[in-house]
Amino acid sequence: MAKPGPQKINRYGLAFKLRAVMLSEQPGVLIKDVAESLCIHPFMLSKWRKQVRDGELTGKVPKLEPVAVRELQAARSRAAVPAPADGARPAKKSYPVCLRSKAAIFAFIAANRQAHSVQTMCALYGVTRGGFYAWQQRQPSARSCQDAQLIEQVRNVHQQSRGYYGSPRVVGQLRRQGLVIGQRRVARLMRQAKLQGRSARLYRRSKVGQRAFFASVPNQQRQMQVLAPNQAWVGDVTYLKVAGQWRYLAVVMDRHSRRIVVGALARAETPR
Repeated sequence: MAKPGPQKINRYGLAFKLRAVMLSEQPGVLIKDVAESLCIHPFMLSKWRKQVRDGELTGKVPKLEPVAVRELQAARSRAAVPAPADGARPAKKSYPVCLRSKAAIFAFIAANRQAHSVQTMCALYGVTRGGFYAWQQRQPSARSCQDAQLIEQVRNVHQQSRGYYGSPRVVGQLRRQGLVIGQRRVARLMRQAKLQGRSARLYRRSKVGQRAFFASVPNQQRQMQVLAPNQAWVGDVTYLKVAGQWRYLAVVMDRHSRRIVVGALARAETPR
């Protein structure tokens, strides 16, 4: 196998940069359209525009050659896309289809053809009317038919788990049934079917909880007035790890002086 050669780096001269900046400053022309017509990145063109404004790129502005005129006309034609009937830009709900496949754009046009004309939406999203009508008459592909069958199997596995399984566990269950399928495909099918796993409740509070228990028992310590030592002792038990082993610690404390009267440390089993 031949080794890949060195990466080619394009070096643009001063005249080319100034011409690109001049084309982008023409009225009614978008930066991305000029960059696309010149086969450069829009960020690079924006950088050149900033350098011209800051005075870093200076020189004689070249005249528009016939090639540049055609590039400007092409950029203007792409920028002058007909707007909808109400004169608004693409709706916010069309954002998910602006950068997706043509099939998603065609599906959006089919769902909104009652509000806007097909010709306007096709021009707005950069597709052709012939392609839209051909998409409507096209039969579903073999993979689409397989996805329709897989969605039913995924839905059955998800329902059998009472809605707890996400895509990883659904994939594992389908593979146990002898079906070879990837996790990304299952995740995509679950998104299409609006299926989502949910986590099980790890803690379930009982009817008579800790707060109810302490509320039922009167707090005698707050009512007791301790005026001298050894009138009231309080104690508590806890566990801690000593030398890698769990131990129980019991302590008795005098409430008035807060002095530890006695304490005991005993070996204990691993706490649950």
